[in-house]
Amino acid sequence: MTPPHNNANRRIAVLGALGLLDEQKESRFDRVLAMACEFFRMPRAALVLAGRTTLILKAEHGFTEAAPRLAGSFTEAVMLSPVTLVIDDARLDPRFADHAMVIGEPFIRLYVGQALKAPGGEVSGSFAMSSPETRSFDEDEQRKFRHVAHWLEEELARETDHKRAANVQRALTPRYTEMPGYEIVGASTPARAVGGDFFDWHLSGDGLAVTIADVMGKGVGAALIAATVRAALRATQPTMEVDEAVGMAAAILDEDL
Repeated sequence: MTPPHNNANRRIAVLGALGLLDEQKESRFDRVLAMACEFFRMPRAALVLAGRTTLILKAEHGFTEAAPRLAGSFTEAVMLSPVTLVIDDARLDPRFADHAMVIGEPFIRLYVGQALKAPGGEVSGSFAMSSPETRSFDEDEQRKFRHVAHWLEEELARETDHKRAANVQRALTPRYTEMPGYEIVGASTPARAVGGDFFDWHLSGDGLAVTIADVMGKGVGAALIAATVRAALRATQPTMEVDEAVGMAAAILDEDL
């Protein structure tokens, strides 16, 4: 497999587009990692992404990365491995026998890691667990470990989609409109990152056209329909009465929805 540093430009571009290159922790994963530690009887777990030459710790439980460099790290070994990386005793692995985290705190012995991929398939980091106690990590445990890794992988991408959808929805909220004698303001707080409730206004002839709508459901699906309805209503003629505008918008939407 190609060393991670050889794919750095592509990886950095993808992680940057996903908004995952900052040092901010993803605290929503902390409880999952804590549960994984309890289930697999291991004290430390981490979700790590690979920057150009350093490691970005996005979530952890009982974990401290003493050497944040990508080169020579456990994360690099995980990213290079075509299968789940299992090291029963790191002291006996020539790659890590002299590693600072093996000969010193946290005294890694058992180490298990699974490479994480971005939505386009680019290897971007790892989900890993470690223990100062050596033991075997059997096939059934590895299978369950991969399930957790794949969930984390999908959740990273899903959350990014939600953030993007929220940004788009915010961008569709109406801008300040001058209308003598009136101050026009509005706000909507979705139950999740995005939702189907929306409001809109725009000048229409000598007056102001105001829309308040509620799409049944929550989440991205409702938000997409809300954006489509908003666009259809905006496409109606500014001189139309309300009933005519709604009728025309319904005709536009009927074939698709």
